[in-house]
Amino acid sequence: IGKFFSEAGPEPGVLHSSSLREMVVFPHGPGAVMPTYEAVLQEQLRETENRAKELKQEWQTSGCTVIVDSWKSKCDKSFVSVLVQCSKGTQFLISIYVSEITEDLDELESMLSRVVDDVGAHNIVQIVMNDVSPHMQMARQYVLNKYDSFFFVLCADHCINLLLEKIAALEHVSEVITMAKHITRF
Repeated sequence: IGKFFSEAGPEPGVLHSSSLREMVVFPHGPGAVMPTYEAVLQEQLRETENRAKELKQEWQTSGCTVIVDSWKSKCDKSFVSVLVQCSKGTQFLISIYVSEITEDLDELESMLSRVVDDVGAHNIVQIVMNDVSPHMQMARQYVLNKYDSFFFVLCADHCINLLLEKIAALEHVSEVITMAKHITRF
């Protein structure tokens, strides 16, 4: 019942409604206890912590890939989301607000080093990034010099998107794209 509610995501007050209690008691008989919202959250927290432990053990066994995804919000704020992927799945590690440090080499290097330390340099096979800015490239090089047990790669789809943007900016290609957009509107 608790899992259903966490997946369905109803308002916390729904768990305390009398009609829901009657509905739960009917199939389970008198004396069935409806879980509290807090109990549902605690169970979800335990499951999440157990899953995180399982993934971290796998990092130590077979290694992992750290994915550093740089992105901007609609209001032009810069963030870095860090995910760790291994053979048993992917785990979100942290999201970092970086608008104020995008050109601060020391801070970027420190941020990347903290991520490496959190995951464990000996567990990392590679770090995949999509940020090709000069400051991030320098920070990446400093981290490579500091730890020599893994390597960095740039995300291929990001590089392809950059190439396609440049191709689309060419005048003759831009005209064809504009005409194609008109056609597809019909």
